[in-house]
Amino acid sequence: MNIIQLQATTEQAITAVFGQVKDIASNICGGIDDMHFLGNKALIVRAEIFPGKLNLLCEKLNAIDVRVDPSSAPDFSSLDTEREYMITVQVTSFSADTDRRTEIPRVPG
Repeated sequence: MNIIQLQATTEQAITAVFGQVKDIASNICGGIDDMHFLGNKALIVRAEIFPGKLNLLCEKLNAIDVRVDPSSAPDFSSLDTEREYMITVQVTSFSADTDRRTEIPRVPG
């Protein structure tokens, strides 16, 4: 089973792009299998996609200032255009805003 893994970055807070990334992935991929946060700085989206829609997904994400790393994109000539592939998109935020406060429990002593 082949999995396509895209890496993307943004200068916006992860909660600010969450809804837009969700809408784009849902519309282009035909639904989302899983979506979750990694701490306060990253978002992971899992879905299924046909190779012909990969460029559109990258274009739409870039349009909302979520920059997809071109080196993370697969070689399109190696993909079977008739097959649907699992895809994960990791969006990492480099915003100075932590979005949410993380509470660290006090340690006695």
